[in-house]
Amino acid sequence: MDLEKKASYIKGLMEGMKFNTETDEGKLLKNIVELLDELSSSVAELEDVTDELGDYVAEIDESLSEIEDDFYGEDGRDFDYEDEDDDDYDEDDDDDDDECCDCECCCGDAEEDDVEDE
Repeated sequence: MDLEKKASYIKGLMEGMKFNTETDEGKLLKNIVELLDELSSSVAELEDVTDELGDYVAEIDESLSEIEDDFYGEDGRDFDYEDEDDDDYDEDDDDDDDECCDCECCCGDAEEDDVEDE
């Protein structure tokens, strides 16, 4: 039995027992049963939305698989993983740190150290 049916069953039991909803206990039980009814409806809606989202994610996954197959090939071996741009990198380009820009922020301290050493 799903939650909505259980909540309806409990509500029917309460109505069948002819609770006095004017007493404090009756008011409490009536509000609890109404809350159960609302919560069960909300949970059912969330389950429906979750199922729809799950179907949508499955469709996206299937489409992505088709795109991957087109791009990489059916067995994944058709794609050349080496990037031609990697050959353009020159390690000598990293030696720019040795040159001084003659600014006080980074070179000023170095010049003062040279003066003190003399």
